[in-house]
Order: sequence, then structure tokens, then C-alpha cells
Amino acid sequence: MPERPGGDRKRGRGPRKPGGSLRRRTRRARSENVPHGAVRGGFERRTVRDVAVFAEEVVYELEVRKLPGDGCILAKIPPGVASGKEQYGLGLKAWIAMMQRKGRSTAGRIAEILNDIGLDISRRSVVLIPAEVGAGVVSESEDRL
Repeated sequence: MPERPGGDRKRGRGPRKPGGSLRRRTRRARSENVPHGAVRGGFERRTVRDVAVFAEEVVYELEVRKLPGDGCILAKIPPGVASGKEQYGLGLKAWIAMMQRKGRSTAGRIAEILNDIGLDISRRSVVLIPAEVGAGVVSESEDRL
């Protein structure tokens, strides 16, 4: 392959190797209606890439410790998992922020998509979540100082 002026070679246009966060599963498909006398010859691999979008609800059972006398201590949800009155996880918050910034979707469209997959969320909550996510983020310009 000819060298480019910068010295690096041109990248191929085919699929790249799966990245680190790609979840892999292997499923075996068995032959049906096999004639008598056919001998198994192993398996041939076929790779199919897909995306799964689904709503997930995680129930945290928080331990309650009763104190001698009057009072109790309630365990806390792990930090970063959920915050505020309405409890939404980090995956949902990141997805909403990505859809607003990179997907340029409106809060109404995002709420509609989420409601269609089974997550009951209001348009107002969709608007408020990126503000909640951004509150803990330091901008690049502040980070360099």
C-alpha cells in the first residue's frame, strides 16, 4: 500500500475489531431435520452486531439498623448511582446527555423514546437530568488552570 505524505498508511474501510465495552455472547444454532447418517462437522462462525435498548429497574434494599432507645440508621445508595427525589441511574443520565448533545434531540422526543421502551419519565425530568450531570463536571478550561 503506498505511503501517504504524513508517513502513515490509509486505514481500511472494513469493520474494526470490537472495542473494549462491547458485550459478547455466543449462541449455537443446531441443524434441524438432519438426514440419517449425517456426521457433525463442527461449527462455522458468523458475527452479528446489534444494539439493545431496554429499560432496567434496579431495586436497592437499604439496610436498617435500629439503635438502642429511639432511632435508626438507614444505609445509603452507593455514591454516583442515583441522586435527587427521582432516582435515575448513571447509564440513563449519560444516554440522555448524549442524545441532547450529539443526537440533538429535544426533551420531548427523548421522553417519548424512553416511555416507548417502558421507562416512565416526564419531559421535565429529561430537561433537569443533564443539569444534574453537568453540576459535578469541571470544564476543560477550569481544569487547565
